[in-house]
Amino acid sequence: GKYKFRLREPVGRRLPAGLEFRVEPYLDEDWPAAEAVQDACQRQQHAKKSLVIKVGKSGEFGPWTSGTVTQKIRSHVWYFAVSSCNGTELPETALAVEFQATQPGGSHFSVESAWALHGCVLTLLAFTGFLLSLARRSYKFWNVTGTLHPVIWTLAVVVMTQYIAQCLHIRHLVLYAEDGRGSPFLEVLAEILLVVSHMVQSSQIVFIALGYTLTRTAVGDLRIIVPVCVLVALAHAWLVFLDKVQDEDANRFTEHEGLKGWMLLAMRLVLYVCVLVA
Repeated sequence: GKYKFRLREPVGRRLPAGLEFRVEPYLDEDWPAAEAVQDACQRQQHAKKSLVIKVGKSGEFGPWTSGTVTQKIRSHVWYFAVSSCNGTELPETALAVEFQATQPGGSHFSVESAWALHGCVLTLLAFTGFLLSLARRSYKFWNVTGTLHPVIWTLAVVVMTQYIAQCLHIRHLVLYAEDGRGSPFLEVLAEILLVVSHMVQSSQIVFIALGYTLTRTAVGDLRIIVPVCVLVALAHAWLVFLDKVQDEDANRFTEHEGLKGWMLLAMRLVLYVCVLVA
């Protein structure tokens, strides 16, 4: 695949003259050995190549520095590092880095996500069929009884929320296919809607497990559970938002890896225990 880098020095801060930065790609098999080297300037021996990159001045990005990487045995994860080892002392600073990478065919999607857009579109089509079936059956039931049970209304809200989230996610993937960035706002909004819909659905199952629709026709004293479910849903949404605004770790490969994943798992297990106890 192809990749390209460009750097920008911190706004309002001038870097020392004579600095030379290099971009070094590392294969996933060589990255642990490179990290084990204490002297960062000695890690270049594990890199596949080293390219000189210029830093932009006065808040502007410098010119693009591009390169290619290839592998034929299997799909790999590539790590890229920026270093300055030409003898000029570099004060502690933060550089703005813009990085773009594409597959050999020009796709911005990684190997495991190559069919993500196609899969999401097929899911949306199936979802559309289910939504139409739900609407048709609900309408027929409405004509017979003159009303719909709150459980059905809740299920309809859950389905519509998930449908909207799926549409937003597809739009994000379409934008991502074009520029490799997508829309972080749409991505976050879609995931929050999806998580909230899951929590509403789980809460409804808890209510039914506690006897709603079986031993009573109204929520009654079960109303005390509503604030708890709302707090759990808000906690889920906050975890999603917090995870998206934080920087991604270099060794992170899954969506729910790390503290966020463990907290989501813990809250889902609590809901599961509530159903069992009920």
